[in-house]
Amino acid sequence: MLVTQSVSPMNNLPNMLSVLEEESNVDIDDVFPPHVDTTNIVIHPESPTSKKQALKTFNEVNVLLQAGRKREVKLIIRDNAWPLNNGIRAQLWPALCNQHTHGKNMLDGFYWDMVNQVFGTTEEECYHCMASLVAAKEKMFITQTKLLYEVTWKTVEQITRKHVKSAAVHLARHCSGSRAERIYMDWIWWILQLLPFQHLVRVMDCFLHEGIKVFYRVAMAIVLLFYKHSSPQNSEWMNEISKNGIDAALSKFCRQIPVTPAKFLRTAFGVRALTSVYISRVFLRTEMALKSRSVLTGSRSLARSRSTDNLPTSQSQVNIQMMSHTLTIREKECEDTYKDRGAHSPGPRALSMGVYPIQSIHSQILDMPDLFTLWSWLPVRITMYQPILLYTTEEHGCSLTTFYVRVEQHEPTLLMIKTCNNEVFGAYCSTRWCERNLKDDKGQRQAYFGTGETFLFSLYPERAKYPWVGMDSSHNDPRVHHSAELFMAADAKMITIGGGEGQAIWMDENIRFGKTDRCSTFNNPPLCASGDFEIRVLEVYGFAGA
Repeated sequence: MLVTQSVSPMNNLPNMLSVLEEESNVDIDDVFPPHVDTTNIVIHPESPTSKKQALKTFNEVNVLLQAGRKREVKLIIRDNAWPLNNGIRAQLWPALCNQHTHGKNMLDGFYWDMVNQVFGTTEEECYHCMASLVAAKEKMFITQTKLLYEVTWKTVEQITRKHVKSAAVHLARHCSGSRAERIYMDWIWWILQLLPFQHLVRVMDCFLHEGIKVFYRVAMAIVLLFYKHSSPQNSEWMNEISKNGIDAALSKFCRQIPVTPAKFLRTAFGVRALTSVYISRVFLRTEMALKSRSVLTGSRSLARSRSTDNLPTSQSQVNIQMMSHTLTIREKECEDTYKDRGAHSPGPRALSMGVYPIQSIHSQILDMPDLFTLWSWLPVRITMYQPILLYTTEEHGCSLTTFYVRVEQHEPTLLMIKTCNNEVFGAYCSTRWCERNLKDDKGQRQAYFGTGETFLFSLYPERAKYPWVGMDSSHNDPRVHHSAELFMAADAKMITIGGGEGQAIWMDENIRFGKTDRCSTFNNPPLCASGDFEIRVLEVYGFAGA
């Protein structure tokens, strides 16, 4: 989302912040620099929600910010419509941005000392505010890539179709062809470029505290209000649609929106059942779908420009199949030898043509020697594909819902776990996690899924690979009992890998606690000494093009 590229009055906000004074209502011409045209800026009177309440001061809001009482701050900001000539925003907006700062202060260092001396604090504070929003971890404010911009407008489209369905249908009815979908591409400019300035300032009050979900709600409010004012056949806005088309009519409606800023925000925040969790789920699902599409349908020239790092050539695949067959036989013989000695792990396979993709991995769990060992245990055809980090608790949080959204469409996947006791183990999962939702002929959901290519591994304190016990015999051999074919299982509350007389790896819905036992499927010992473990880091990798 290219917020900073708007040609709206947003470009003048740093100048506005530098001249506003705390809590004082002054003449509008004294608030803005001389080059700002203030003729169309309307000053609304003070308007807290309750007539008996006075507008909150910055000091009152800041006390709540410092105490971490974010919900109270959210309600105050939504309810207090400070006039444009009130000086509170000179301090409020930087404070709202700074609350999202993580790590080292952006203003530390010689460069900003020099900037402060030469230019004063305006550029410095503006940069710091933007950097805080970009780096925020708990909420999203600004997206920075073309892909994520596409994700945002598709997210707006999806939540609009679900939560203000009649308005979305009305919009689609007056669009021609594919424009019904792509009209949402301009959603951010409805807000930042077209809304009246007094409406935009109130939106920004909320946005700087609550994040991009405010923009989503505001976009839905625009569509909903446009529907209410243009659905009557003899209405002014229906005539505008008939005369100039839906795009021009919607743009004009945003400029002349016929409600006050207060009613506009009430409409936006009045959309029910639209939670942050739901928005995040839609966003992540859309992001993963678009990433998968780019992998599957990306241009040939683009793929070739990156050499052969992503996908092997057809001749390479022939060579891989031949080598895979040979190495499988050798590994089988090696495993038999090791099992005769009472061990489970084959020696690492000689490094071959399938090693080079791991050079791009920057794992928080494994160093390069461990990665080499792990890669030597993977099916050879898989080692030729570029690994992609799909999910990590360090970046994406500890949520099974997020795990499924980011991982479930990929096959195969590699799970790596580091416990709080520094044990390292995991599993190669041969099947997509979305198969947890498949049903059998009787309409019942399958408890377990997966194939015999799935295996477990341990890298610290011991190195060992635990393949499926069925590798020792024919798959139809009656000695391979059903309890030894329980590879993967999952639902909304847990993830399980390996079953039968125990679970090799089990993780809870918060991806925080787990347990490990011996299981019949892999004939493994518990992968950590205590059997129970607390997860420090979980990383899940997929393979581009596999």
